[in-house]
Amino acid sequence: GSVLGVFVLLMLLNVVSRRFASDGDQVLQTGTRRFRILIFGSLSIFVVLIAIGGLIALDRIKEKILRDVNSNLENVLVTTTDRLDIWVEQQQGVLRQIAMNPVLIEQTQELLNVPTNSAALLDSDVLAAVRNTLALSEADLGLGFFIIDRNGVSIGSARDTNVGTRNLIAEQKPDLLDQVFAGEPVFVPPISSDVAIGQQSVESTLSLFIAVSHLAAHAPRIDSSNDQRHYKEP
Repeated sequence: GSVLGVFVLLMLLNVVSRRFASDGDQVLQTGTRRFRILIFGSLSIFVVLIAIGGLIALDRIKEKILRDVNSNLENVLVTTTDRLDIWVEQQQGVLRQIAMNPVLIEQTQELLNVPTNSAALLDSDVLAAVRNTLALSEADLGLGFFIIDRNGVSIGSARDTNVGTRNLIAEQKPDLLDQVFAGEPVFVPPISSDVAIGQQSVESTLSLFIAVSHLAAHAPRIDSSNDQRHYKEP
């Protein structure tokens, strides 16, 4: 485009030079004031045209880049979502197998008979038994576990500070907890945690959970008054 513009400009200069020479009966010579004015005017027009063309080209390039970036981000989002779904399904399957353990089911039923206060639960032998049973699956349980009764109280946990207190999920995501009690395995997206992880403060720490019930694990049905839930905290 630039080469074509220069060629056209030279052609115009040739035509204009002849026009000036015929009107003034003198040839438009290099170095004259009229010649300089003609050159500067022509170059100014040429620069303006190049600038306009450059702006148009930049706008088109910008639009193309934005389209490409948008397409790439959409592909990344779809891929990430698919991988997250697969990961959740795998974790739910692992947790179902843990929840189907008949020893754990029996221990949890006994744990439900303990008064729901921190002192009684922590002093009970059955909580220690539950922790020993789940310790065999420590690698699959991530950072810890919760066993929650229908009142939203953590009757079992890997940490003493959680035992006998209202569970995080019951406080922040009660609707998801209801789905779990209905027998549906649930992925609980990151919620505010009650324990600091690594160098982070408690206020800036988030935890996500995978939750299943014995109904979701296809274990033998339990009387609703003694129903319980096992939670995995990755």
